[in-house]
Amino acid sequence: MKSNFANWIRYSRNKTVVICCMKLAAHEHSVEAIDSIEGLLNVNDHALRSHAINALGHLKAVHTQDALIKMYPNQPVDCQCEILFSLGMFRTVRAMEFLTDQFQSAFDFEIENHVAAILARLMRNDQLKWSPSQLLPRKQRILNYYLHEQ
Repeated sequence: MKSNFANWIRYSRNKTVVICCMKLAAHEHSVEAIDSIEGLLNVNDHALRSHAINALGHLKAVHTQDALIKMYPNQPVDCQCEILFSLGMFRTVRAMEFLTDQFQSAFDFEIENHVAAILARLMRNDQLKWSPSQLLPRKQRILNYYLHEQ
């Protein structure tokens, strides 16, 4: 029998309990918790928001894709990395376009490497057919590094 973590996520005032329940919900693929987790996308605590975004990715809550893409530019780097992770888990056409665009346009070292690792994993697993042309040599080196990493 699966546990339902939705009420703990929604009503607990203890951040540690909420984060733990989100991780457990993601681990157990508890889709019943998605609405409660989605409610945390607007909290001021970016660490809590980051965990919520990660859980939505693990739960493959594809319906949140547009909201995540819309909020991406205004997020701190940790939340941006989790949005990129979630989009990589969703594997929709829109998500793949967003990931490749972010890789090509990113200036932040952490974002650039994070999205390169996601794209490389998807390419190695034949979940993304992308042969980047016109990449800057530096970007090509970064992508190649992750493509050949095992």
